[in-house]
Amino acid sequence: MTQATAFYPQNFDYYNFVVMSNFVFEEPKPVIYNSYAYIENGVYYCATATQKGGFQYVYCANNPLKYIDPDGRTIVIAGEDGTSTTYTAGMDPTGDAFTKQKIENYNKIYSTKGGKEVLDRLIGSKKTYTMDNKESKYGTHARDNGASFNGSLPDINTSSHELFHNYQYDKGQGGKNVPNEVEAYLFSGFVNYELNGKSDFRGLEGCKVESYKKAFLNFMNFEDMTSSQFNTNFSNLVNGFKKSAFANFGGLYNDAPQTRASNTHGNLVRKFYPKLVTSPQ
Repeated sequence: MTQATAFYPQNFDYYNFVVMSNFVFEEPKPVIYNSYAYIENGVYYCATATQKGGFQYVYCANNPLKYIDPDGRTIVIAGEDGTSTTYTAGMDPTGDAFTKQKIENYNKIYSTKGGKEVLDRLIGSKKTYTMDNKESKYGTHARDNGASFNGSLPDINTSSHELFHNYQYDKGQGGKNVPNEVEAYLFSGFVNYELNGKSDFRGLEGCKVESYKKAFLNFMNFEDMTSSQFNTNFSNLVNGFKKSAFANFGGLYNDAPQTRASNTHGNLVRKFYPKLVTSPQ
């Protein structure tokens, strides 16, 4: 079923429901769809059915033609207790320990300028991104349809890092390569800076290559940078990453390509740098 119109009598005149459906068959086979209720006074309300049953009504700014999720796709948190929770920005933490932790982390990330843009992109994507806590030989890692957190309760750094990898996938340039890793580590640092004003670029620490060390310190100190200066510092991090970054201490990224594919969009993280300036200060 792709569309159905029905009339449901109430104490007042009527509700006119127009249902745009998208059935997502996953364990435990939830049905996800959007519906819009129109009351004769011209006010629209939006209702969403979930796999747990019931409706949650949310005011849609009186414009359901604009404010919709046409595919019913979004970010889904797969709890360790077998439940699935669809994340919406600002929602109350619920579910098992992993699900609550993810919701709390995403809400904090969403409160930052960069985090809001990244999460809005994924929530509005045509893809479904499922976050689970399954153990993996790859450890915590992102994939083109979500991320696995390897049996741990992820902190803000880990959550924002993997979210940015999903953002890269959604932008058409996901996958394992050094520039993508440097971007994700930088993004988690930017999020932390916006949240608490502190520098936290764990994973990028290192000093074996002098140009890498200088670039790392420029980001740690959140120096004002023009786009050109940012690009230079970013390139120095990429070039020295395998030799210097603590994240590659055990050689995890030794086989990662040093460059992105030629058909990608280029640097995605630069615009999120809090101290990006238009001219040298």
